[in-house]
Amino acid sequence: LVFWTAQFHSQDGAAHMFATVAWQRLLAGTGGTLADLYAVNPALDPNWITYPLLSVLARAVGARSAELTVVALLAVGVGTALCYAVTARDREHAPVAVAGFAVGVGWSLHTGLYNFTASVALLLVVIGYVLRLDGRVHLRHGVTLAVLLVLLYFSHPLSLTAAYLM
Repeated sequence: LVFWTAQFHSQDGAAHMFATVAWQRLLAGTGGTLADLYAVNPALDPNWITYPLLSVLARAVGARSAELTVVALLAVGVGTALCYAVTARDREHAPVAVAGFAVGVGWSLHTGLYNFTASVALLLVVIGYVLRLDGRVHLRHGVTLAVLLVLLYFSHPLSLTAAYLM
């Protein structure tokens, strides 16, 4: 639907696209007057997981198509992640995951909270993964969980906190 209408209006989406373009220009050394106002933060800060993907896609297909692609991936990702988490213990609960698509295109995506929406999907994957482990943790499982938590760190601190509490 997002690609069919070629429309997706969100409150912060434009800010994400500006940050993506600014990030590309600053890293390339072509920032011009942007370099007078902005600098690339070398610290490993959370809340930027979508920027590398937006940057690659913006170069390949243009800014508008890049944003639409990320929005579509986020919507499908939340629904898929919810299905993964819900079916961790019992596959008969899979129909509940249909609600994930409504959640995926809900408030957080429409307000432009792309990184937060990505973090919700990753949080659901972490929950599903931990439930599937059922207490059987081996080195490979620990490494996989550590990688998922690092990705969650770069997504959003709120979802990371929820994962640690879980």
